Amino acid sequence: MRIHCLDSPKAREKRRINGCDGVEIEVQRRIWWHMVSSDWYEFGSFFLGQMTHNLQADGLLRRPQEGTYIFQRRQTLVENSRNADDVFITAAGVAYDFPRSVPTTMSASIARIELAELCEEAVNRLPFNGMDNNERDYDAVLALDAKFQEYLRNLPVFFQLHAASIQQSPAICEERPYIAWQRLILHFSAHTRLCWLHRRSHLESAVQNCYEYSREAGLRSARMVLNVRRLMDDTGPLVSMNPCRVWSVMEHVFRAAVLASVVSLYPTAVDAAARQGEVWAACRLLEQSTLHVKGIPQVLQTLRATLQGRRSRPEMVTSRHVSPVTEDEGNNPSRVDEEGEMNWNQFWADFVEAAPQLDLEQWTSQLDDIDGMLGAQSLGSP
Repeated sequence: MRIHCLDSPKAREKRRINGCDGVEIEVQRRIWWHMVSSDWYEFGSFFLGQMTHNLQADGLLRRPQEGTYIFQRRQTLVENSRNADDVFITAAGVAYDFPRSVPTTMSASIARIELAELCEEAVNRLPFNGMDNNERDYDAVLALDAKFQEYLRNLPVFFQLHAASIQQSPAICEERPYIAWQRLILHFSAHTRLCWLHRRSHLESAVQNCYEYSREAGLRSARMVLNVRRLMDDTGPLVSMNPCRVWSVMEHVFRAAVLASVVSLYPTAVDAAARQGEVWAACRLLEQSTLHVKGIPQVLQTLRATLQGRRSRPEMVTSRHVSPVTEDEGNNPSRVDEEGEMNWNQFWADFVEAAPQLDLEQWTSQLDDIDGMLGAQSLGSP
């Protein structure tokens, strides 16, 4: 189909001579940029590859792409999709291409493409997996962070999360209810990638002050991920979405919760208690998804086993361990609910008790293990 050459000089000249269907051309542009942005969007896969390369030899990490992408920008000649509702696209062409400040059915897709372009740049600028820490370019991390922050600042007002911006957009959201959901998804996506961008330096900031910015930036984005996830509970029904059933959402929530829990690296911080409260709140968010997302309980079991093995009083863990529910017990709904609640309460109690005992190296290893588990298999379907 040669969609990648859709707007080459030769293709444009051919359309001028022979004519074309403007609707078909614009649909092809949309399809192309959706494929490309989805390819570049796998920013998390790059960092999974970078930070869990030790798992590759064991066959545990089976992400489709790690620090690579399929579509090469320099080998494509396709104009950007127009910011226009379908009604303005006719056989004669696109009647209007509105500025980004005007909301359309394509506004979120265009913003998604812009974010994907940042992800592509991150893959190009940051070192591939297997690189030693001293080979990482922290200046590149800071430069990319600045571009992500600029992206967030330049989002149209109806996609901004500031209270003042939301107050300016009620009419838009009433006319286009999907805008409120898209606003959350864009911020969720951007901040999950900022979490990945700063995670390693975030941890190292405990021992090297030069990474202090990553500590604050990583924690700020982790908090935003968790806050946006809570907002999804109110906005999801407007577009018939249940965030608890979307595995990719809960995968990122889990990682953000664990990243926020590195409060144990700063036990004397003045806001340590508040951060611990944030972690507990995030734990409850995850609890809501255990019935819908198959992979989350498996990852939790691995995390719990690791924490139990690192506790200073392992005999207490053994005595507290909750036995798996048998098939007969599972037939009793009340017993399942009771066991599930007890499992969760005990898990988070173990987590909070053991977390302060982990040093920087142990935290890094723990987070890498979690990445490997989350990347090893599908976590279910929406």
